[in-house]
Amino acid sequence: MPLPFGSDGEIVQNAEEQLREQGFETGEFDGRLDEETRQAIADYQLENELEAHGELDRTTLEHLGVDTADLGEEVPEPPEERTQFKQLVSQNPNYFGNLPDADLEAVEPLESDTSYEELTCVGYQPELERIEGVVHVKRDVGYGGGICSSGTPEYVRFYVDWNNDGSWQDIGVTSFRAYDVPSDGALEYGVSMEVDPDEQFCAEPHLPRVRAILSWNRRPPAGTPNFTPVWGNVLDSRIQIEPLSTFPVEDLPEMFDVQLPEQLTTGLDLSQTLSLDPQSTALPDLVDQYRETSVPAHRFVFPQLSGLATEGTAIDEVDTDTLVEQIEELDIDTEEAIQGLLEEQGDTYYEELNCVGLSRDGLNATFTVKRPTGYLGGLCSDGSHEHVAFWEWDPDTSQWTHLGTTSVGVHDISNLPGDGLVYGAFPPADLRHRQQPCEEGASLVRVRATLSWEKKPPASDPYWTPRWGESMETLVHVPPGPELDDGVPQFGTIGSMTPCQIEQPSGMATGQAQGSPDFTARESPFGRTVTIHGRIVSPASFPQTKYRVLVRPYTSSGSKPWRPVQNAFSLRVYQGLTEMDVEQTTDPDGFYTYQQDLPQRWVPNGKLAEWPTHDKEGRWEIKLEAKEAGGPVVSTPTVTCPDGTTRDTVIVNLDNTQPEANITIDEIEHPDGTREQADACGDFTAGVTIHGTYTGTDEHFQDLSIGVTNPENVSNPPSPSPSSESYPSVQTGTRNGSWKLDTTGLPACGYTVHIDVDDRTIVNSGHVGFDTHDSVSFCLSEPPEADGGTAVTASTGTVTSGELTEVGGDSGIEVTEAQFDAPGDDHENLNEEYVTFTNTGDEPADLTGCRVEDDAGHTYEFPDGFALDPDASVTLYTGSGDDTQTELYWGSERAIWDNTGDSVVVYDPDGNLLARRSY
Repeated sequence: MPLPFGSDGEIVQNAEEQLREQGFETGEFDGRLDEETRQAIADYQLENELEAHGELDRTTLEHLGVDTADLGEEVPEPPEERTQFKQLVSQNPNYFGNLPDADLEAVEPLESDTSYEELTCVGYQPELERIEGVVHVKRDVGYGGGICSSGTPEYVRFYVDWNNDGSWQDIGVTSFRAYDVPSDGALEYGVSMEVDPDEQFCAEPHLPRVRAILSWNRRPPAGTPNFTPVWGNVLDSRIQIEPLSTFPVEDLPEMFDVQLPEQLTTGLDLSQTLSLDPQSTALPDLVDQYRETSVPAHRFVFPQLSGLATEGTAIDEVDTDTLVEQIEELDIDTEEAIQGLLEEQGDTYYEELNCVGLSRDGLNATFTVKRPTGYLGGLCSDGSHEHVAFWEWDPDTSQWTHLGTTSVGVHDISNLPGDGLVYGAFPPADLRHRQQPCEEGASLVRVRATLSWEKKPPASDPYWTPRWGESMETLVHVPPGPELDDGVPQFGTIGSMTPCQIEQPSGMATGQAQGSPDFTARESPFGRTVTIHGRIVSPASFPQTKYRVLVRPYTSSGSKPWRPVQNAFSLRVYQGLTEMDVEQTTDPDGFYTYQQDLPQRWVPNGKLAEWPTHDKEGRWEIKLEAKEAGGPVVSTPTVTCPDGTTRDTVIVNLDNTQPEANITIDEIEHPDGTREQADACGDFTAGVTIHGTYTGTDEHFQDLSIGVTNPENVSNPPSPSPSSESYPSVQTGTRNGSWKLDTTGLPACGYTVHIDVDDRTIVNSGHVGFDTHDSVSFCLSEPPEADGGTAVTASTGTVTSGELTEVGGDSGIEVTEAQFDAPGDDHENLNEEYVTFTNTGDEPADLTGCRVEDDAGHTYEFPDGFALDPDASVTLYTGSGDDTQTELYWGSERAIWDNTGDSVVVYDPDGNLLARRSY
């Protein structure tokens, strides 16, 4: 394989040098395989009659005279199962055999292949209520293309089993894009999902199980916790939910299973809220608690004694004389405790750092708490803290830069699972300042993280070793984008879609929603509240930076004036781990205050505005501006999308008009073919076929479905015909037609036929589809009984005691055999479609003038003089041939019988029913 786009190093530099010597302009002489270098390679290949693909392969290098000894073995091409994955599963969803319930045979069994990507960690940040996961992308190729392409999605769907009883709740799906990126090792990508847990009192630890399913290029289906991906894996972890911090007094009896005395509740405001303020466990109490455990003294005296040193100072730098004084009064071995503090550093017996990755919000990490005790108290106490500090390597200065430190509370939990509890850590720390255009290659950043129990790592020393904890380095990929100056705003998502997912100038969105919403847009407009996310690069200290969102009706000339979005909305802001609800309002010029100031202040998902569009229709244009105190107003820069289109403003198509739906009952058809007018709420005899009309209207049609409400006494209610119509076979406008419902076999009951019409609008930035409903109802009554007590439908002559043959009158004529669906194309195999009639009576049956009909009204008349003797049969073929006593031919040029359901009805010359068979 050729060197991947974005490769750098000596081989690329030597190739650039040779190209420049031969007069080919490679741009900046930096040893990077960028767009300018690739163009120079293509020109060189064309001039030298090589295949002009612009790639730096072994043939081109050798032709240039570049030594390829260090090139190593060529990276093998990904297998067809990878490169043709989408095509293979579109032809057969069970091609790889990972859908055991599918009625499709597997072609090439393949499940849970982690040779290209692997979900390695999943944990939970209790204070922020966030699930954090990390995915390793292991190879340089196999992801659909380089970083200037669309790449391919890596999906992760999360489930939580709150009670550990196998009842999984689908929390949602998130994703990131993977690309063909040359690197020195695996790239680590972070994923996260906010949850709304059921908090409990601290006396009972709440330790649910979380499951994450990684699936490359195929979104894991919702509500399927046992789904097995083809490419990817499934990972479970146990997590800990933060206990209740506040609760109303009226909940006390239920929480503690007690009855409050009446004299206590009289005059007491039961609605008032109590707040819990967990306290630190005193050192003498810790000595008592840990006396019968394996927790060494130097573990639980560490926080008090380490405070004698400045932040980050190593234990062996502390004045040991002072340490002795501090622990002399404790009933512990003083010499052993001091020795324990001074010995091995970087101990991972109690906690261990697992993974570090980069998500769209910033860096994240996971660590495991491995022991039931040793964390300074249970959940009703303040416990202790695990601190995780993050640094990035700056290649320009050859130094580590501190990005931030986050803290997570941990506690003694006696029923700790055997594999521990996995926690998430989120600084937050943004690496968007390392963002660069895809033409300049991939921006790979080396990151270092240090986990330290009860002592924050010093920001100035990335190589500091904690007493308990450890450090880890990894490589992350910053998604491509324009290089931005400080204070410049940038769109993140509009209505949960990125600007590049919104086609211009139509304003219609296509693709998977970003963040926590779980929907896929298909040429979708937007409706109701359009939420706008984004960020401002390196803003001034809070609250000095302002921003505004401007909108206007779209015109090709841009003649309409811009107007700011000025509605107030609530914004969740974290100051450290403290959550605040901030009401965002604008100044007279329409500017909001930018609330994010990393790493001190963080806004989840970078929410900027909520634009109410309820009274708007058609195409509108959106612009984002920012300014710092006393500075100029700056706008979003031009963004180049993978398809080559650009955006500096974004046009969105608004559709706030609900679909229209209407359904009617017009008439009923008796089994003898006669019809009569009918209305909704009618009382009909079971066995009739109900006919009606329907209408569904919307400019951006999604689907239309017609169904029957399932009464309790009907396990499998029939479906009206047709039952559905959907996009893209149906695009826009009005859909109308006729429907019918055969009530044969339905018990006496009330029924409702309903129509549901949905459109493709992204509603409130959270789901697809405005929906509208209409319905009509009717009642069915039991048919009267025939002579002898056999139940029949009076209007149809159908004997319910028979199985397939339905007989009326005394004719003795029965439909005894049939093939309604001919092999292959019905219209080309007409004589493979047939019906056989038998005379089961004791007398010959003269069929002269009798006719055979189907539900569509096709009619065949028996020839003059044709009669069937007792026990004799005749087969009626759809096509042409010579009639005999046992074979008759309809003479049709097209198939007669409907493969999806029809009726064979035989009438005498006077219109009396002789036989009927429905299927």
